[in-house]
Amino acid sequence: MNNSSKYPKLKLFFDKEIGSSRAVGDIIVKIGVTYPIYDTDLQGLNINSIKSFYLKLDQPTRNIVNSSEQLKEYKQVFRNLLDKINQNYPNAKTIHIFYSGQPSLAFTFGATISERMDCNTIVYNHTRNSEIKYSWGLKMIKNSSNKEEIYVNAGRISKHV
Repeated sequence: MNNSSKYPKLKLFFDKEIGSSRAVGDIIVKIGVTYPIYDTDLQGLNINSIKSFYLKLDQPTRNIVNSSEQLKEYKQVFRNLLDKINQNYPNAKTIHIFYSGQPSLAFTFGATISERMDCNTIVYNHTRNSEIKYSWGLKMIKNSSNKEEIYVNAGRISKHV
């Protein structure tokens, strides 16, 4: 039995070119596993994006991730996307991740982000009843940084630790 018959594939479904690969700016990565993420959900964030990627299932569904094999495969798809970003967009400043999925998969994806290889990364939280659906996010901490940063409505609040 092959993997595709055990669980749905996580695919790069949407790959929107906004600027050239040498442009300086930010990368948007939408990940729709439990629910789809629409472009309208990102309105009001003022992100200077040069590229947008969308990893998703053909039919996003709650509680779809149910095996370690599936976690490993999805992790590899995500890491491959980060590698593609690093290779093809060397001037990217920040990766903005908008995630709809199970906590186990979010943790697995977070463990794949490399402080050495990947640029700054902000992971946004969905707020259903908010006008701006992804109104706040957390910056993934790099070793050289000694502060936490929380982004609220495209602004920034720094919390020193």
